[in-house]
Amino acid sequence: MRKPNLKALKFWAGIGILMAPAVLPAQNENAAPISIFEYLTRREGDTLCLQLDLQALLAKRRTNEYGKAVLTDAGGRHFPVEVRCYGKFRRMKSEMPPVKLKFSKKKLLAAQLDTLNEVKLVLPFTNDEKGVEALLGEYICYRMYERLTPLSYRARLVNLRLCDNHGNTERLTYALLLEHEEELLARLRAQTTDQWNIPAALLHQDQTALMIRFQYLIGNTDWDISSQRNVVLLQQDGTEGIVPAPYDFDFAGMVGALYASPNSDTGLKSIQDRCLMSYGTGDEALRRAALTIKAAEQDLYSLCAAAKGFGPHDGLSQIILPRGEACL
Repeated sequence: MRKPNLKALKFWAGIGILMAPAVLPAQNENAAPISIFEYLTRREGDTLCLQLDLQALLAKRRTNEYGKAVLTDAGGRHFPVEVRCYGKFRRMKSEMPPVKLKFSKKKLLAAQLDTLNEVKLVLPFTNDEKGVEALLGEYICYRMYERLTPLSYRARLVNLRLCDNHGNTERLTYALLLEHEEELLARLRAQTTDQWNIPAALLHQDQTALMIRFQYLIGNTDWDISSQRNVVLLQQDGTEGIVPAPYDFDFAGMVGALYASPNSDTGLKSIQDRCLMSYGTGDEALRRAALTIKAAEQDLYSLCAAAKGFGPHDGLSQIILPRGEACL
C-alpha cells in the first residue's frame, strides 16, 4: 500500500478550519433529501474506499463502458456503483484516469438520499508527490472560485483507498469528488445551452468578467467560451444573461502540473505567464471583477497558503494591473 506523502499530509492541518463550510447541518424531518455527493462530503478528509477491477477499468479507458465497483463511506456503508473513465487528456495519459461513479437510484432512495446519482472522481495524474501536489492545487482553484461565486462547480477533497480486485492490491491517496453537471443544474435551477460562438452580448457581463479575471489570476488559458472548452454555459431560471461556469484547472500555472502548457493562441511560452482572454467583455465589468477578487484577497491567500504556501508574490497582486492586456 502506498501512503500519501508526508509533505501533502501537512495540508490538513491548515485546511480543516478553512473548509468548515463543507460540513452539512443535520437534516430535519421536513428537509429535502441531500445528494450522494453531499452525503459523501459531509466532512472533508473522510476516507472512502473504492473496490473494483482496476485492470479491467484501464483496459476500457477509451470506451464509455461501465464496470462494477463498490464504494464504502467513512462509516462503513456500502454502495454498489457503476464506474467508467471520462474526460480527454487525463483519460488517456494519466496513470489513473478520472472516473464517473453512477449510483443506483433505487439504492439512493432506500438510503433516503436524492436520486441525483452521478459523481465524478479525480485522482493524481501520477502516483507520486508531484501528482498529489498538482491535485491539491487544482482543488484549491475550485474552492477559490466557489468562494467568489455560488455559480460554480463544487469540489471536495477526500482520502481514497483504491482497492484493486485484480491482484488484491491497495493504494491510499487523495482524490477530488466533483459535482456532476446534472446536480449543478438542479442546484442552481439552470439549463445549459448548446450554442457555440455565442455573442458576448448574450453573456452575463459581471459573471463572465469574474470568470475571466479568475482564470487570469490562476494563470489558466485552457478554456474557451465559444467552443465551450472546460466551461459550461448556464441559463438560470428567471434571469438574463448566460453564465460561464469553469472546470478542469489542471493546466493553470497555479497548479503547476508537469504536463501543462499554455494555449498556443495566446503566444505565451509558459503557464507561469498570464494572458487576459477577455472574450469581448467590457472594461467596466472587468474592473468590477478585479475589485471583487481584490476584496477577497486575504481569504484567497488563506486557502492558497494552507495547501501550497503561496503568498502575495504569486499573482493576486497583479489582478488590477495585469500583464498581457493585449492578448484578447
